[in-house]
Amino acid sequence: MTKTEQYNNEVVKIYKNPLFNVDEALNEYLNFRNTQEFLKKPKDKVSSFILYKLTEDYIRKNLQPKSFIEYQYNFNEILSREKDRLVKNGILICTDSLRVTDALLTKLKRRFKELNPEIIQFNDLLTGLMYIDNKSIANKIGEELTKLEDKIREKYKIEGYELLARLPLIQQKLEDDYSIMVMADRKGIKLVPVGTPKQIKKALELIEG
Repeated sequence: MTKTEQYNNEVVKIYKNPLFNVDEALNEYLNFRNTQEFLKKPKDKVSSFILYKLTEDYIRKNLQPKSFIEYQYNFNEILSREKDRLVKNGILICTDSLRVTDALLTKLKRRFKELNPEIIQFNDLLTGLMYIDNKSIANKIGEELTKLEDKIREKYKIEGYELLARLPLIQQKLEDDYSIMVMADRKGIKLVPVGTPKQIKKALELIEG
């Protein structure tokens, strides 16, 4: 194992420690960074350490958001609040980035699937139904979808179109076919028309229906 790998392993141990809050983990990290003998000039950034620490703390929680866009939105809200706090305390500067990387996004998606198996199963069954010609199999999938829909609506207290709007399959179709993006905010989800003025007008007509 190289000295860089040994250094990185120690850093990972710190930000994955559930007993440390952000400030405690940061202090531990900075103490280690200043006293370690693995590397003469570590190239990792304080902002990156904080981002990984916040990610680990977030995915450790047994949350059950109704959709991935809400799960991701809530995490971005945490990042924004923490950055404001740490800039105010002089730990970060305004140009420091606490933005979700592709690797962390994959990690969040994997954790969402673990936390919300019914939503993922419903999306997968609906996707499969679109490509099956066999009527008997399609009917069986339809029955499973009905049972699962009732379970999800009861569990998450979702009414009307909001269940379908939370499915990745439907979100993609709304964007591709109707220029409507499904976005999250503090209240839940909302449908947002995008594109050219003509596309936006058509999308608004569909939304306001």
